[in-house]
Amino acid sequence: MRAVVFAERVATLKWLQETLPTALGLKPENVGLLHGGLSDVEQQSIVDQFKRGNSPLRVLVTGDVASEGVNLHAECHHLIHFDIPWSLIRIEQRNGRIDRFGQRQKPQITTLLLNPHNTRFSGDIKVLTRLMEREYEAHTVLNDVASLMGQYSVKQEEDAIRDVLLGKKDFEDVVGEPDADPDSGDLWDFLDFEALKNDQETESITVEKPLGLYSTDLDFLDEALNEAFGDPHKVLGWTVHAGHGLAELNPPVDLQHRLGYLPQDYLSERRVTERLKLATTVDAGTRELNRARESDDMSWPEAHYLGPLHPVLDWARDRALSEMSRSEVLVVRGDVDAAQVLLMGTLMNRRGQVVSKAFIAVDFPDPSNPTFCLSEPLEDLGEHLSSIGVDAKATNPGPVTRGSDLEVWWQCDDGHAFPARINYRCKQKKRTCPVDTGRMLLIGTNDLATKEPALVKDWDRERNGFSPSEVVPGTKSYAWTCKNGHTQHTSVGNRRRARGCTNCASAERVARGCSKTPPG
Repeated sequence: MRAVVFAERVATLKWLQETLPTALGLKPENVGLLHGGLSDVEQQSIVDQFKRGNSPLRVLVTGDVASEGVNLHAECHHLIHFDIPWSLIRIEQRNGRIDRFGQRQKPQITTLLLNPHNTRFSGDIKVLTRLMEREYEAHTVLNDVASLMGQYSVKQEEDAIRDVLLGKKDFEDVVGEPDADPDSGDLWDFLDFEALKNDQETESITVEKPLGLYSTDLDFLDEALNEAFGDPHKVLGWTVHAGHGLAELNPPVDLQHRLGYLPQDYLSERRVTERLKLATTVDAGTRELNRARESDDMSWPEAHYLGPLHPVLDWARDRALSEMSRSEVLVVRGDVDAAQVLLMGTLMNRRGQVVSKAFIAVDFPDPSNPTFCLSEPLEDLGEHLSSIGVDAKATNPGPVTRGSDLEVWWQCDDGHAFPARINYRCKQKKRTCPVDTGRMLLIGTNDLATKEPALVKDWDRERNGFSPSEVVPGTKSYAWTCKNGHTQHTSVGNRRRARGCTNCASAERVARGCSKTPPG
């Protein structure tokens, strides 16, 4: 368990750092201190330590220097307000360090509220208690607290609360309620807050399919690099490790310039400008992120996740397009009964940014009358392209011979699509499918997790470094760890014949009811 403790004064922070180890039964290195008096390098070092899963740092004592722009949720979901700021905005900023997107646990936020013996301070504590209660109500209903006081400034909110503590203003006049009276003229009167509080059902949202001809960003990147460089492996050292969800290349100067917008500590720590490594699947990206969290000396993943907005995609697109001259256009040739033209209309703002776009299919059904056409708006471009056979696996090279070394896509009787050169395919006496023979991975069809669901219960992902869905069954040895803690290194075939761990009794083996022969 880890916790973040917020306090206002540096003297209070230092006192907490000295007191907490003894009070909590911790070692001094288990409690860290973060405040504005430290250098940027020292602050970043402490934050990085707190993010790592294997770091000895368990409690981070910090001031409001960490209340904005610092993510502390990677390994922590406990936050304590040792003292209370006089601003709803500041309270919300503090809570947002752990209560944010990517948090895997329910945030536990605690506020220290004293019960003083001296009645002189009881009114102050009452005001601050009501402030925290009002913040919780506003966050629950509105997910925004700034509108309650209408100041939209930490300094102005602090001044307003100071007037309440001095008795110059009433608390209710300064801090409004989320469920304000309908006749109050409040900004939020048009909302039914009680209905929002009690409504547990949310309307399902349909996620649109991404528009494009490529099923993955890696497919697009690979084809763009081949178009731009001819042989990207020779020119850039471009390598794809499909079984592990990774790809890498040596960035040229123009790509290095674009990568300069990424965090500088990431660029230097992982030497990205020398060798850029990409995680091309969600599983691979998660694996690399977890490794970084558990690392003693690295805070960034070795492989950067290849998402739709990654700068390497924009760079590859521009390099591929630059290979076309001004007199060239992209076309698809084919012997069709009637021609169809796809049009895209865009609406741009003054900055030239596209704010809306629409696609229209224009058909020319009568070749003898090219001026006659029929137009139809398209709701889903990707679905339309797939319906007419234009997708990532489409090839349109024109006439080819049996001896052509052009690599095209083929489809077996079972519907498995795979790439192969024309001359290689024509020379095969028995034209087998690489998916069926286990020479090509197709997740959900021939991967180990799909073929051997019982055996993979003992799969040791930590030792193997990848999931069983990323490999096909073969003769290679892998690490297996049973529920009793026995670790063995053996092939899938040997594991299947033993029906599990050979150190365990037959009745305890995970695949005891399975056949010793591989599934068909």
